[in-house]
Amino acid sequence: MTGYYRKFVQGYAGIAKPLTIHLRGDNGQVGKNKSAKTKIKLDEAAIEAFNKLKNCLKEQVELFQPNFDKPFELTTDASNIAIGAVLSQTKKPIFFLSRTLSKTEENYSTNEKELLAIIWALQKLRNYIYGTTDLTIYTDHQSLTHAISEKTQPKTKTLESNY
Repeated sequence: MTGYYRKFVQGYAGIAKPLTIHLRGDNGQVGKNKSAKTKIKLDEAAIEAFNKLKNCLKEQVELFQPNFDKPFELTTDASNIAIGAVLSQTKKPIFFLSRTLSKTEENYSTNEKELLAIIWALQKLRNYIYGTTDLTIYTDHQSLTHAISEKTQPKTKTLESNY
């Protein structure tokens, strides 16, 4: 049930990680069909995650409707276990996104995880931001911020012809 409401819970993937580990079977060693028939015994971390998700669903998160005439703000972040994003306008949240990283993605470098969060969020939020002329992306990763800033873009020169 919480998966349906995941977009309204900030940091959902990180909170639910102890629960999603159990979906992989016995530490990812058991196939999907076999693990569906295996009883799951929740550990303390999974029970705590379940209770935290339950409380998040009880509390109302006030989301706002987008105004397509105003600029959008996309704030992204990545950790070792999950990526997430918040789409907002004038500091008011419109949409929360998060997901856990796959086993392969967990091995990505920090730069790659942060960039993955941005690209994934842009793809998921395409219906909101398609055609917008004013979108600001915020990330807390300094080297990535420098790499994609306008200051590092090459300046174009106008070539003049003698003809």
